[in-house]
Amino acid sequence: MNDAAAVLAGFRADPEEMSRQGEVTDLDSARKYIGFVTSISEGNHGFAVVSDDHCVGVVGINGATQHRLGWFFYWMHPDFRRLRLGSAAASAVANWALTDEES
Repeated sequence: MNDAAAVLAGFRADPEEMSRQGEVTDLDSARKYIGFVTSISEGNHGFAVVSDDHCVGVVGINGATQHRLGWFFYWMHPDFRRLRLGSAAASAVANWALTDEES
């Protein structure tokens, strides 16, 4: 499964919860979503949460600026919630984002 198909599956698996994450209704909008959350030029840093080589969620920071401010976001496919994959990924992204690059 490619990432666009996996993102679409995540949005379709829980439409009510995922409505806060954006609008993904087909493979094209899933590709656009991936492009947006990974667009460093927009200040976004999105990372796939992977299980068995498949994307099962996303964790990231939107709008990170030179002031190191950003909005933290995440979602997990319902079948992979409560497995601590999301919290482990969120911790890794938070540690990455808060690490002093000069150290």
